[in-house]
Amino acid sequence: MRVSTSGLQQQSLNVILQQQSTVARTQLQVASGRNLLSPADDPVGSQRAVQLEQSIGKLDQYNTNAQITVSRLSVEENQLSAAGDVLQRVRELVVQASNATQTTEARGIIATNIRELNAELLAIANSENGQGEFIFAGTKTDTRPFSRDSTGVSYSGDQNRRELQIADGRFMADGDNGSHLFMDIPDGNGAFSVEVPLSNTGTAVAENSTLLDPRLYDQDTYTVRFVTPDSYEVLPSGGGPAVASGAYTDGDTLAFQGIEMRLSGQPEVGDEFVAVPSRAQDVFTSIDRIVEALEFPVQNESLRATARTELNAGIYNLDQALGRVLEVRSDVGSRLQALDSQEVVNAELDIQLRSTLSDIVDVDYAEAISRLNSQLTGLEAAQRSFARLQDLSLFNYL
Repeated sequence: MRVSTSGLQQQSLNVILQQQSTVARTQLQVASGRNLLSPADDPVGSQRAVQLEQSIGKLDQYNTNAQITVSRLSVEENQLSAAGDVLQRVRELVVQASNATQTTEARGIIATNIRELNAELLAIANSENGQGEFIFAGTKTDTRPFSRDSTGVSYSGDQNRRELQIADGRFMADGDNGSHLFMDIPDGNGAFSVEVPLSNTGTAVAENSTLLDPRLYDQDTYTVRFVTPDSYEVLPSGGGPAVASGAYTDGDTLAFQGIEMRLSGQPEVGDEFVAVPSRAQDVFTSIDRIVEALEFPVQNESLRATARTELNAGIYNLDQALGRVLEVRSDVGSRLQALDSQEVVNAELDIQLRSTLSDIVDVDYAEAISRLNSQLTGLEAAQRSFARLQDLSLFNYL
């Protein structure tokens, strides 16, 4: 078989070009730090790398969402703390005003203080976060949630909670709607409240009330009516015979239908105390009613007793509102704790994903540089061989 000089030269040139291409690819790997320069290098690895990059991108968004949620919940927690402080201060003032030695002027001063605290509570309910969003408006964060007019305070937000995704299949609410927090609060002790007609002429006061046995309470309205100053009967709302009756002395606790109601003072014939199933009432109205009770004229002991019963009812309403604030605040704290735990999980997963991705796409510098040196040596050898081959010719020996 004949091998021509030009054929040998072309073959050597092809080897050099192939070696140059290999060297160039290795140099690019070292320069870029990536082992996979194109999908053609490793189709399966490239597909896996794309999936890992997408997972890391989702994880980055989850972490951003978690940080946003933590920020918003932290602002809410501060406002809930402030709301609890206001309600606690109102309660202290009501207890102070309930003292029988308070003068009309002193009660008026307390009423003014409580009215200002109610305005402060309304400002808290309308508070905003750092992005200018209303915290307690539900998902209508651009709408001022609470407003007051001649009929009281109304809510303009919605009943929803905005949620952000913090992990695959896991969402976290970044706030709470003001309707649940400030508006839909059961009055009284949460099961029933005690109301007193202005027509009462005695000095009896409803001190406290408790639902002792929920199984016996049928959510009906019951009226405790005194047939004599020292005896009573309990009548259901639909009429009919009394469900309970008995004797009364100052400080007695009356029990009926699972209800306990403690009274003090001396009632008169016909005086009534009505146990009404709890209804939803906003905290602002509860405080307004306390102010009205403090400003109510108490020209005689009978009216003073009525005002005291109203104030006692106001304390129950405040306790319900405080309980709701504490309930939501506890839930916010649980969410913040869950976010901290999820951020740790996300961080660990992020490390795993990036490590796996690095194994696929990142170059091993030690191996690549060693390979590059070997390839450069091979290229140099090929170039030298080609130079020697060019000098081979029979004409040199003629």
